[in-house]
Amino acid sequence: MTDRLVISPRLGAVRSPLEWARRVLAQVGRPVRAQIDFVLMLAALSFGVALQAVRPATWRRTVRNEFQRALQQAVGGGLSTTVITAALIGLVMVSQALYWLGQAGQEQLIGPVLVTVLVREVAPLLIGFILLGRSGVVVVSEIGE
Repeated sequence: MTDRLVISPRLGAVRSPLEWARRVLAQVGRPVRAQIDFVLMLAALSFGVALQAVRPATWRRTVRNEFQRALQQAVGGGLSTTVITAALIGLVMVSQALYWLGQAGQEQLIGPVLVTVLVREVAPLLIGFILLGRSGVVVVSEIGE
C-alpha cells in the first residue's frame, strides 16, 4: 500500500481547460447550428423559387396570363400618371430652385442641386409612391373580392 492519495477523475469531469472550452463551445454551438441550418434551408428554398420564377417556361398558362395582366396594369396604367406627376413636380422644383438660389446669390449651384435633389432623391420616391398607389390598390381590391 502507498501513502499517496490518488484521486481518479469522475466520468463527467473536465480534464483540462481546453476540454472545458470545447464543451462550452459545444453547448453554445448546438442551438446556433440549428438556427443556421434553418436559415440555410430557407435560403435554398428561396433560391429554388427564384430560379423557377425567372424561367417562364415552367409557369402554368394561368400564372403567365395573370402575370402579364398585372404587368400591363402596373406599367401601362401607371405610366401616364407618372409622366404627368413628374412633369409637374419637376417644373415646380426647377422654378423654386431658380428663385431661391438666385435670392441667395448661388446661381452656379442650380445644376448640381437639381441633379442631387430632383433626379437622385425625389424622382425615385415619387415613382415608387405612384406605382404603389395605383397597383397596390388594385391588388388589394382583388384580394378582397
